[in-house]
Amino acid sequence: MSSLFAPPELLSAYAMAEDGSGPDLPFGTHLRIFAGFGASFPLAPFAVYKIVSQPSELLDVRVLDREGRPHRDLDLARLGVADIQLGLHDDDNWRTVRLELIDPDARLEGAAVLGPRGRRFAGLVRDEPRWLFSGPFMHRLHLWGSSSQLGINPWRVPWYELFEGSHELAGVLALPIDGEYTWYAHGDSTAAEGRVERGAPQRLNPMDRPDGQDVGISSDQELRRVAAMLASGQLGGGLETLLAHLVDDRPPPWKQHEHQPMQDPNGKRQVVRAPRLGTLQTAVMDPGLARHFGFATQFDDLPDLDGGGGWDTLAIVGLLALDPREYLRRGLDLTALHDDQRPGTHALLESLMWALENSSGLDPRPAIAERMRFVRNEGLVAAPFLTVVAPVPPWLPPTLARPQVVDHRWQSATDGYPSRLYRASLAFPQPQVASLAALAAQFDGEWTARHDQLDIADGDPGQRAVPRVVGHETDPSARVRGLGGGALEPAGLLSDKAIPDVGPLDYRVWASDMFGRFGQPVDFTVEPPPRPVPPPPVLRYHLERAEIDPLVSADESPGVIRLMVATPHPFPASRFTPAESQLLGSAIVVPRIDDLAAGSWTIESLTLKLGGSNRTVGTTDSGFTEVELPLPRLSPQQRGRWTLTGYFTDTTGVHSEVATLPIEVTDPRPPKVYPTGIGLFWSSAPGPSSEVELMLTWPAVDGSKHRVYLSDQQGLRLRPQDVAEAVAGVAPSRGRVAAAGCRRVLDGGQIDRTAFRLLTESPVVAGADGAVFTTRLPRSLETVQFLRIVPLGPDGAEPPFDSCGIVAVAVPDSRGPVAPRIDGHVDPATGAATLRVVTDGFDRSALQRDEPGLFDPGVAGTEPPRFRIRRAAGQVADPVYARVLREGPMQILNSAATPAVFEATFLDDGGAGRGLEPFVRYVYWAEVRLPPERRIPAGVTLLDPPGGVTVPNPAARQPHPRPLSPPSAPRVLMHLPPNPPDRPDVDTITVLREPGDAADEVKLTITVADAPRSRALAIGPYRAAIWYQWPGHTIRPAMVELAWPELSDGVVPIVVKVPVAVDPDAVLGLRVAFVDPAGRIGEIASLNV
Repeated sequence: MSSLFAPPELLSAYAMAEDGSGPDLPFGTHLRIFAGFGASFPLAPFAVYKIVSQPSELLDVRVLDREGRPHRDLDLARLGVADIQLGLHDDDNWRTVRLELIDPDARLEGAAVLGPRGRRFAGLVRDEPRWLFSGPFMHRLHLWGSSSQLGINPWRVPWYELFEGSHELAGVLALPIDGEYTWYAHGDSTAAEGRVERGAPQRLNPMDRPDGQDVGISSDQELRRVAAMLASGQLGGGLETLLAHLVDDRPPPWKQHEHQPMQDPNGKRQVVRAPRLGTLQTAVMDPGLARHFGFATQFDDLPDLDGGGGWDTLAIVGLLALDPREYLRRGLDLTALHDDQRPGTHALLESLMWALENSSGLDPRPAIAERMRFVRNEGLVAAPFLTVVAPVPPWLPPTLARPQVVDHRWQSATDGYPSRLYRASLAFPQPQVASLAALAAQFDGEWTARHDQLDIADGDPGQRAVPRVVGHETDPSARVRGLGGGALEPAGLLSDKAIPDVGPLDYRVWASDMFGRFGQPVDFTVEPPPRPVPPPPVLRYHLERAEIDPLVSADESPGVIRLMVATPHPFPASRFTPAESQLLGSAIVVPRIDDLAAGSWTIESLTLKLGGSNRTVGTTDSGFTEVELPLPRLSPQQRGRWTLTGYFTDTTGVHSEVATLPIEVTDPRPPKVYPTGIGLFWSSAPGPSSEVELMLTWPAVDGSKHRVYLSDQQGLRLRPQDVAEAVAGVAPSRGRVAAAGCRRVLDGGQIDRTAFRLLTESPVVAGADGAVFTTRLPRSLETVQFLRIVPLGPDGAEPPFDSCGIVAVAVPDSRGPVAPRIDGHVDPATGAATLRVVTDGFDRSALQRDEPGLFDPGVAGTEPPRFRIRRAAGQVADPVYARVLREGPMQILNSAATPAVFEATFLDDGGAGRGLEPFVRYVYWAEVRLPPERRIPAGVTLLDPPGGVTVPNPAARQPHPRPLSPPSAPRVLMHLPPNPPDRPDVDTITVLREPGDAADEVKLTITVADAPRSRALAIGPYRAAIWYQWPGHTIRPAMVELAWPELSDGVVPIVVKVPVAVDPDAVLGLRVAFVDPAGRIGEIASLNV
């Protein structure tokens, strides 16, 4: 920074020339200085000089219409509204101090100075001549009207006007303190009262007279009001005490804070931490306090604004301490001031010293020099600055836009009753620069000030309104989001509290400028915020189980839930006595009014619901209320899941959110055991894996748990006589073992629990469709396994082990019988093949054990072994590619013979009696299998009890098909017709004769209509046997590569040699016969070519 002119962030001023015609301020020049904002503070009083400005010119003017589009000319007759950006002749030495708009057409309707944030007015707005403006921001103007010949005249001053030009000391503005302090020197408490008296307002403002009455007051009343304001401050013991601490404590003033214990509206103690300098700056927004603290004053004369040679500008000189680092964070670089090399710095500082010495008669230089050294030793800057302002006629006081209501909420109640008071924060979009605000609300048709009142000693009136300061929003994004949209521009802020709930309330607000002049009011309506919904209750219950007869199978309620509702004693008594507090851990506690969100109504009732039962409990009387809700009925061992719900209702009938609490209860009756059946269940069939899968299922209540135990034939201690078969010497079938084991359990046989081992480390948990158990067994397992399903009670207890049924399971047999033999022959006439399958490889004893009716007529068990024939055709000789041709039962040839011989015959007629295709090789294989393995022996009654254990796969509860034997040796058959081919019909033979490629060759193309053809799978094609004979020569065969040519498509091309001395055109004799795929030659036909 190289200029003595201060940036507006450090030092600025506004001035107003009041000619006495206004109703608010006395005659004279009124000055308002703004300094000490941010990280800065004045080290000494301000000196104010009267100087003369000089006419200047504009560098350029940029005109923008209301849409922001540029225009060459400033023609409001065409634009209506325009923003203009002025190129001013400002540099380090000169500063524009005044602008005047010249409107020869008298059609300019209004003009306003725009601040640095675009369209926000910087406080100066006019709607009539003279169109004079002065202030810290004059680069942008907003104009409206229809004038087409506007002119703009600027005036400016150099900084050295204080030393070389005409200047006069107008006065010194000092803080009202005497003596020297750490951060201030040369204060003066004697001048404060005079400044307040000279600039005192002439009438009460809307803060004190919201009804609009024009009531005049004296300067003495303003002195009394300011004195009362000084004594009323809570922080720091009052504003004057706060100032004394501010200038004398060691930390920089902008880093000092006041910590003050206070009570909030609810009586709770709090510690307020407030910045001292910020508190002082907020206080001096009041014009009277600003005059008292030396930031405002009044001079008794007016400036010469007509160019008559008199003074027209005020120059304010100040010495400021500041921290350049803090301003650098805000984008203002003042770091060069650590080594202040600005031209004129010493002269500017000396002008301040001269003014202070002239006004006090004391030399201020030693004290001020000491303060500057101290500041610089602290790593800060101490430097003089200059700002200039032209007093201009009064402009329009600010007017606020209609506000948005934000932060709209109820205040906490303090008397034990629902709150009837709320607060509302008001955001005013695009506010003009305003200092104070007057706020009023209309009650019963009368406007009442919404300000705290200050008692005025011997005042008239005896109470005055405490000023409200218009706040300024730093970040509008949260407000814009909360309102669902809007311009992202900072707003002016006000708030009101303790607003009574009387329905929609009409409000009126006025804003004032820095001199205390209030503009036109804005009316709006504020409605009470919505009342909060009651909070959901915190549900608690105690389960009391019912005593149910364990033998009863009907549905029964497992008990009741008991709830305790605790309603506190009314305010201000303690909510509960010490004895009552011991019961709260299991109670549903009703919040008292001071426990609820501010603005809530009293909770009137609690409604509880469970299943089809509900209860409503009144909560207006203190005490404990017990509520009982029965649980719905359950079947034995059924698990019930319900939801307990509850909600509060306030005195206006509004319900809280419904609170829910899941309740899960299992019927306590012992679990029902599963009955024992008789019969095997099969696992999955053995495959390539070393294991098979066993899956069992049984009906069970969702969520119930079960253990599965395993034993075998030895574990059940089955004796040989228990499993003996009718066939002597044969091992018992697995169906026999299963039936014997299950029968033993059904007959009440005691089996030691140690004979079983637990298969399920974690119990099987039933789902909605019952319980499912899956395990894996070795595929080679041949013995019967017995599984016992033990249901668990809700506490994990088992029923008596012996009462639980068992189920028999086994792995299906994977061993097949030996391969059979297959014989056959083909009838040449019909082509039908007769096949016979024979085997003597079945174990007669085992077969007679399982199917005794095959050997003893009239006895149960007559399921015979079965055969299967597969066939392939053509060159394929692998059974993998053969298709199944026939399956069926086999017949025993001699039931008494050993071994038992079984046979089966089958006639393969090719389908529809056609017979087999001629000359096609057919390959046949046969396989056999034993009858399906029975779940129980023949003649024993199968028992599958309802509600018992079963298998989900229906095939696993049927007799299981046994494996097939390996394929037999292949039997190859072919249909060979009885006769060779017929003689060709010469009428169907056509011969095309052509010269050959060589002179001794002739080409013949022989075409036979309806030539015989073989099937694609035949052993070969039909061929043509051809001989030729030239005159006088022997007969010769016409072969192709030593073979008769094929007759597949009925066309045979051949080449014959022409013997020497034979005419190639001579008649050629041909002999033709058909050759079948078996190589048999038919009769010969002759023809000449």
